Amino acid sequence: MNLDVALDAFDASLKARKAAEIIYLGASDPEDRAVARRNWMQAIETSRACGLRLLAAPIRNPADLVVKARALKWHCPDSVRVDQPSEFGGARPPHDDSPFEILALHYLTRDLFQLAG
Repeated sequence: MNLDVALDAFDASLKARKAAEIIYLGASDPEDRAVARRNWMQAIETSRACGLRLLAAPIRNPADLVVKARALKWHCPDSVRVDQPSEFGGARPPHDDSPFEILALHYLTRDLFQLAG
């Protein structure tokens, strides 16, 4: 997937996630709140998937790595915490059900190794 297309999809998914969160927090009726919560959880999953597609996209130059690092910061604005022993940048990526942060660090490390060539 092209990095620019993946970035646009990730950006749109973050906006949709924020909108779904606002709708959930503003819902007062229990039935509406339940529906809004399901929509919010789906938006969170969509933004995770879009973020991973962006991070997995091949890079063309160092500027692409900066774009990916900024995307990680948008997804994890405070910090990236890794609580378990992990290996980053290897030939085999971590399992798809791994935490977003671990997958993101794997792809960023892989790209750094690629640039170091």
